[in-house]
Amino acid sequence: ITDARRTRWPHQRLASTRRMPLLFSASTCETTSPSLPSRNAICYVGGLRPEAGLDMVIEAVALLKQSGRLVELHVIGESATPGFADRLKIMVQQRGLDDCVRFYGFLKTEAMIQIVRQCRCGICLTPGGEDNYSFYVIPGKIHEYLDCGIPVIVSKGSCAATELASAGVVVSTENTPQAIAEAILHSVSDVARALEYRQAALRYAREASSPN
Repeated sequence: ITDARRTRWPHQRLASTRRMPLLFSASTCETTSPSLPSRNAICYVGGLRPEAGLDMVIEAVALLKQSGRLVELHVIGESATPGFADRLKIMVQQRGLDDCVRFYGFLKTEAMIQIVRQCRCGICLTPGGEDNYSFYVIPGKIHEYLDCGIPVIVSKGSCAATELASAGVVVSTENTPQAIAEAILHSVSDVARALEYRQAALRYAREASSPN
């Protein structure tokens, strides 16, 4: 991932008394309309590396397709581990998911926001549990998802799962393809539930941006 995106996506430790600021201004984020995208789409924003669990997400999308449920996965970011992006693309081809998974590489902020807004949830997994440094923080990508009005699928027991559960903006899952597939379905398949998650994400974004 480029230095520019590293600057925009700091990993922030969450203190219970600290407000988490929005990464975008209210003029660029969808903080008023709870409208729901018509597509069953999910997204990942960030560096492509084994510690992010993208291989399991792709397996989950494959499981859903096998069961007749098509879900689009939009992957925004560059490989943070040499050759890892190519490995993921080969996996997509081998599982016949060319119609379900799209890789964009690094995008400018405006283009990234447009894609994220058209999804029903974002992905932020921390496989490896306590051996994964992101397990102990709330990564910047979560702020980006919420700013754009979408909830987040996170790993059970992670800092994000613990700190954000009461806000109703995260769906916690075990780090297995089957469990992730179930979390995806939970997030996108029911329109009323998906709209509730979207409203909660927008509400959290507004409250987090409050100066008081």
